[in-house]
Amino acid sequence: MLDLLVVMVFVVVLVALLGPPLENGSRRAPGGPILLGDILFRGAGSPALSVDYRRLDIQEKVREAMRLRDGVAAEWIEYVQDLRSVYLRPLLEDVSVPTTARFFQCRERVENLAPLAELLLQRPIKPADRAKAASRATEYLTAAAELATAWTAADENARAVGIGLMDSKTKASLGKVRSLLNRAQDERTGAAERENCRQRILQILSDMDIRIAGPARERAVAQVQPTQWRQLTAPPVDFGQEDQQPYPD
Repeated sequence: MLDLLVVMVFVVVLVALLGPPLENGSRRAPGGPILLGDILFRGAGSPALSVDYRRLDIQEKVREAMRLRDGVAAEWIEYVQDLRSVYLRPLLEDVSVPTTARFFQCRERVENLAPLAELLLQRPIKPADRAKAASRATEYLTAAAELATAWTAADENARAVGIGLMDSKTKASLGKVRSLLNRAQDERTGAAERENCRQRILQILSDMDIRIAGPARERAVAQVQPTQWRQLTAPPVDFGQEDQQPYPD
């Protein structure tokens, strides 16, 4: 009898700690990770959901998914508009890198789910359609959370590795690009020398022997054109990482 009582108390305490079940049988311990099927979202090492998952209704799930998606999109735009990305984070467009490939897969999934899921914000949901709508919203939020996590992993990996995996010629060439850009950004550099830096950067980036992702190369070459050059020379000097010398010999 005493053993049975102990077991019953243990079960009550365990249920209280886990909290009420979420959709699809998922649970979340107070302050702990969200468990959604076989997917684990931890708030500490990746972009976390902004509010407790179990409290979101259908429309709130869609809005939360949009918030996560838009956050990643904003960081991606920042990446593509920065010429320094070609030597600071070159792996972000190399799909042979697992973390990068995962990011693009997750982004494609979110883009595929978004149109139908976001329709849930534009029209009333009939009672007969609520189960299907709830499933669609949950799927969209799950995909968006995976995208945010995948972006963080890909970005952190690209920053950590830098140009470390590239061949020696590409490393040296991108090191020269950094050096020239730093020189052009120096307020002591005159207009003629700054233009010379631009021409040399353009020449380096146009060399097809430099092994960088095609889209990244095309953007970088476009950013060195006169119409964008003035903006590029405005940021402060960037000294990069240890394996990327700012002023190579």
